[in-house]
Amino acid sequence: MANSQPIKTIFLGTPSFAVPSLEALLSQKENPAVEVAAVVTRPDAKRGRGNALTPSPVKEAALKAGVPVFEENRMTPDLEAILAALKPDLAVVAAFGALLPTAFLEIPKKGTINVHASLLPRWRGAAPIERAILAGDETTGISIMRVEEGLDSGPYALQGEVSIVEKTAGELTDELADLGARLLVETVAAIADDTVRWIEQDETKVTLAPKIEKEEMHLSPSKTRDENLRIVQASSSKAPARLKLSNGKNVRIVSAREPLTGQNFPQAHLEPFEVLADKTGLFFGANEGAFEALEVIPEGKKKISGVDFARGLQNVKDLRWGS
Repeated sequence: MANSQPIKTIFLGTPSFAVPSLEALLSQKENPAVEVAAVVTRPDAKRGRGNALTPSPVKEAALKAGVPVFEENRMTPDLEAILAALKPDLAVVAAFGALLPTAFLEIPKKGTINVHASLLPRWRGAAPIERAILAGDETTGISIMRVEEGLDSGPYALQGEVSIVEKTAGELTDELADLGARLLVETVAAIADDTVRWIEQDETKVTLAPKIEKEEMHLSPSKTRDENLRIVQASSSKAPARLKLSNGKNVRIVSAREPLTGQNFPQAHLEPFEVLADKTGLFFGANEGAFEALEVIPEGKKKISGVDFARGLQNVKDLRWGS
């Protein structure tokens, strides 16, 4: 059913995950027609080696489309007044990065919805993608949910599922971002036609996904091989997977895998704390098996292959890792 008037929408988001959802709304000219009246995002932040102030990906996309942008770390009374004056029909949130007060939630006539990167009620909170990987989940997904006062506790309208397999957090984020944009458009259409059905979450199945702390991303010989591999899989520039060598060097592990095993492969016999570094690669012994570091970033240097890093190591026979 076509709508005579476009749905006036406020969009709140910050990282690249939110950009496909914003672009989907901006391109939505009919069935339902959407007008993005304003975008709210976090202020420019220092990024990169030069610590230059850089706009958020959402800000860049909004400015390119000529949409007014408001930058705040949180929803303030002054900003609430500005947004209320726009008389929006709907607010859409996608990884904005701050909780929204009740006063704001009462502004849009048709409510506020969120593009959440998990299959709710599993993984409510700030880091659902990383938590799903670290927990060894086989699948995750997107929930288009109604925002209420609780933490990701509102009912959802649509969900979509994807396989995690060996995807990195970055790869999974990109896939979920695209899926979220498609499900968002479907949900907005249902809201516009008053056909949306909200499904209450099962409170007995709730799990929480708090922010990832850097300490959680330390690799350790006392952890199993699979636990260490999941840490590498879930790592990012904000919370990288790291280990420490007995020569005092800290190394970030960018990618890793379970190595080839068998009688002719010495890495199959590595004990926890042991390191094997030769022309075949860079291997670390852990509980229940070893893992191979495929790409590393030595402290203060650029990314190189594990093989190249192994070639540059000295006193390899005495080298150990972890603590």
